[in-house]
Amino acid sequence: MATNPKELMARIAKMKEDTSAIQTLWSYLFPELTVADSRQCQVWLRIYTFEQISNGLEAANYKLHRREDDPHPMDREQVIRYASGAMKGLKLAGAQ
Repeated sequence: MATNPKELMARIAKMKEDTSAIQTLWSYLFPELTVADSRQCQVWLRIYTFEQISNGLEAANYKLHRREDDPHPMDREQVIRYASGAMKGLKLAGAQ
């Protein structure tokens, strides 16, 4: 927790920067889907490391790619759930 206004402002700036990076990665990996909103990114950032988040999104991208010919491809919410599960697995395994 921030102990003074400068620390708080620095923490908020870092959160904004990380959120923007996650959304940029999302746009790159899933151009056909609406970008994950800021709140979702903030939740991930509170729970997981940035590396776990990016690896989880990469895992979801791989899963989505494998299901390209599926008559019912993954939608945005399914991608978020799959990515979150991958992030959780990485965290539990102690992996980055």
